[in-house]
Amino acid sequence: VRGEKLELVAKNASVNYTDWVLRVNDGDEIAHGGVANRFRKSGDARGLRGRIGAYVRADSLECWAYDGQPAVCLLDTADGGDIHHVLALSRTSSGWYFDARYPTSYDKRSIDVRIGKGGGFLVVAVFRHDPMLVDQPRWWAQVWRWGGPKLGCTKPVRTKEELPGWPDVTPDPATVAKANCG
Repeated sequence: VRGEKLELVAKNASVNYTDWVLRVNDGDEIAHGGVANRFRKSGDARGLRGRIGAYVRADSLECWAYDGQPAVCLLDTADGGDIHHVLALSRTSSGWYFDARYPTSYDKRSIDVRIGKGGGFLVVAVFRHDPMLVDQPRWWAQVWRWGGPKLGCTKPVRTKEELPGWPDVTPDPATVAKANCG
């Protein structure tokens, strides 16, 4: 990412990595975590409050480097429960730091980074209600300001194709509301 090498290194690898380290430039550790015998191990991420005890996969890290903006990455960490925590990682002048946790019911395939209209980044996650509720609108998007508060959610729609900008869901922050997050 902009000349730096971010590397997710795992030990005890299977489908999910149970013991892992995130390094930059072949050595400087910026996060570590894992799971041992189905119990969470302690782990840390530079700048992030709270522990990490979670699985990662080979494709858990994704980064963006938009022109004129700082480089940012998302790291998907699954703890085996219903909610994944996708961690936000930014490049500052003094190094890589984690800014926030974003919950999503899937994994990082359902969450993306967008440039906001006034600059800065937005994080957009797609959610789905219980598929057994066939008479209910089932899809919505939740939006956060990068490293900051949740802005709100879109109104639920019946199909994912009805989400604004599908498949690159890009809600207008002026149309999202916390009341829609139900």
